Amino acid sequence: MDRIDRLTLSLIVRLLRIQKLPPFSYNLRSLFVRWSSTLLTVVGIGATVAVLSGVLALQQGFSRLYTENGRADVALFLRPGATSEGESAIMREQAQILIKETPEIARDAEGRALAAGEIYLALRQRKVDGGETNVAIRGVQPPSFVIAGVEVVEGRAFNPGNDEVVVGESLVGRIRGCELGADIQINTSPFKVVGIFRCPGPASSEIWGDVDRMGPILERKNFSRVVAKLDSAKDVAVVAERLDGDKRTPAKVISEREYLTGQTAALSWVLWILGTFLAAVMGAAAVFSGMN
Repeated sequence: MDRIDRLTLSLIVRLLRIQKLPPFSYNLRSLFVRWSSTLLTVVGIGATVAVLSGVLALQQGFSRLYTENGRADVALFLRPGATSEGESAIMREQAQILIKETPEIARDAEGRALAAGEIYLALRQRKVDGGETNVAIRGVQPPSFVIAGVEVVEGRAFNPGNDEVVVGESLVGRIRGCELGADIQINTSPFKVVGIFRCPGPASSEIWGDVDRMGPILERKNFSRVVAKLDSAKDVAVVAERLDGDKRTPAKVISEREYLTGQTAALSWVLWILGTFLAAVMGAAAVFSGMN
């Protein structure tokens, strides 16, 4: 047994000598001798980090753009069960009752309710550099300007009842017809651009017109939503609880901040998965490149 143990020990020692790691100087020299593989590995890892960082930055940018500009004291009234204003519909009679009988809605200096019925639809519009893209078209009422914090920086606001619109400043130079004094085609009707507006949040990339003119043009009989400025952010939950299950004026009540957070959640998730997938593929490619 002792002889077998000695042979086993001798074999283990020989194997360890064979498997002994090369000195650090050898690895260092190998970096310069195989400089092309080293360069490809460094570039591959750097590109992987850059792609992942870029996609995650884009995700955070979208989230902050919409979420941080959403206000907790602005309430949106949607159709029960609707997840977005595009699939929501509130009858005009119901909207009038909601605005009239909701005491939590703030008032301006003249005692008028800071609430408005709005119509929304995304339409394809031609870009200046070619191609088409979806642009949000919104029919609004005068209180919408105050609620959204809109500032007309060029021209003037549209006159109710006229075929006039104001466009968000982020559309100027990107969408055809979005210049002061130009005509823009909405469905089959031309509208005169009489003003350019600025405001925080996604509304800066929308086209606004009178709700009573936009309704027939967009083929929308009912409002897409009712938006209202409340006296306090805490009032959103109070109003939502009171209208929950109301048969006369059924409505889903949600704060603007919560609504925008929900709208960007799906996009943020897609961007995160895309960035992780690309980083994994490029990282694996960088490893195999270094091995070769």
